[in-house]
Amino acid sequence: ITPNLQSKEFYAAMVVPVGSQNAWPDGPEHEGIGANMRISRQKVFTKADIQSFEIAAGYSNLPSDKVLRLNLTEAMAKDFGDITGAMIGEKMAIVWGEQVLLAAVIMEPITDGSVSISGLDAEVVDELQESLRFPELSVDLKLLEETIILP
Repeated sequence: ITPNLQSKEFYAAMVVPVGSQNAWPDGPEHEGIGANMRISRQKVFTKADIQSFEIAAGYSNLPSDKVLRLNLTEAMAKDFGDITGAMIGEKMAIVWGEQVLLAAVIMEPITDGSVSISGLDAEVVDELQESLRFPELSVDLKLLEETIILP
């Protein structure tokens, strides 16, 4: 386990104008969210809402191109469908740590509880996979003591 990976927060949030009450003023930036836009402080879903995930080959079939498919819990899938249905035409971002992985316009309600993030670098996917595998770990780990017992 690489402790730093688990301490990176993974979540989805709406993209809002800079002056918005919910705007995260020092939040992650990404060319896809727009110059006068920021990530909302109000999260749509987090690691805890992910039931399972899988890594697949990207659309280009290059080894470095990967797709991350998230399957949300049943309760979150319903909520996510309601949220995306109400936010058609708005942007949503998927964030991991300080990195915006995806910023996309919601074109239709996402009611099946499945979210795909494509075009990810293989190294990012490997790190993200480790982070998602251990959602309960949200703090950095520190070795306090080590004891070696010899026969």
